[in-house]
Amino acid sequence: MTDGSLQDKNEPLKITGDGNLDPYALYDLAECLYPKGSRELEERIAIELILSSASRCHHCATILYDEEIMAGWQPEDSNLNTVCQYCDKATVPLLTITILDYRCEENEKKSDPLMGALVELLDKPRELLEPITVPYLNPLVLRKELESVLSQEGDACLIKHKFIEEHPIVYWNLIWYFERINLTSHLPDLWLSNDKKKEHINYNAVGVKTMWDNERLHMDRLPMYLQWKLNIADDKTLMQSVITNVRRNDLAEPIKRVALERSKNQSSNQPLFSIYRDILFLAFTVLGRGNIDQSVFDREYTLALEKLTEKEEKLLCKIDAPPSMMSVFCRHYFKQLNV
Repeated sequence: MTDGSLQDKNEPLKITGDGNLDPYALYDLAECLYPKGSRELEERIAIELILSSASRCHHCATILYDEEIMAGWQPEDSNLNTVCQYCDKATVPLLTITILDYRCEENEKKSDPLMGALVELLDKPRELLEPITVPYLNPLVLRKELESVLSQEGDACLIKHKFIEEHPIVYWNLIWYFERINLTSHLPDLWLSNDKKKEHINYNAVGVKTMWDNERLHMDRLPMYLQWKLNIADDKTLMQSVITNVRRNDLAEPIKRVALERSKNQSSNQPLFSIYRDILFLAFTVLGRGNIDQSVFDREYTLALEKLTEKEEKLLCKIDAPPSMMSVFCRHYFKQLNV
């Protein structure tokens, strides 16, 4: 699970005996489409746009992740809804955007004694405004909305700063999709095109990061990977045990321990967090994503569920299941999301 080995990129996708595509071959397909490290910014950035599509269902309050949202979309160009995989009800998913500003104010600039130059970027950014939320559109809806804007205002509207304010839903969805399909666009730099300070500084890079999770959705109880990142756990025994077992390709024991711990601490009105994602995100965070073969992880997780006793199964719920086949397909036709 943690050897990071991948299928030879020149090998064809595997076909099972019944003529169906081997789902685990999709992981190798994603590696071919979006190689690791592609389009990484080398220079320091002035503004960072952080986007997440993780959204709570408006009915059951379960967090829906990107591949689950896509799996629930209908092929309709006027439908903003997705279908929640857990309660089977229609809900409108959202993109949440956080804007981080690394630029120094005039009174914060100082000379770097080693470089002999003026330091104009901060190591720790400021967060601009409150997070922005807009409906997360499926590609058919986005295409229809974009064509409508272009037919009324012409192509030139796409290079004007006011496009951000006048068409925020279209703008942020375009930012999201361009990053997900690994295409460079001028759209992120519109953030600096109207900046009066731009003439006096020697940078203009706007970075975009698409996240798998949205930290703001975990106000009641932080998942393990966030506790580890923020170093706020009083006791890391459980997390260390999970990581030790993941290294051994054993997911049965982590599932049991996390489920038991969740049952002890969960209040009746508090939404549950998926054990699958709790373990997966922690493994990515601690061991490094490049060291986790996710196809093996998914397979081992599924096998581990089959080994549970009836008593242990009662501690689980629907959200603890591994991703559906449709979700797996959706996940691997786009660039990986960050954790």
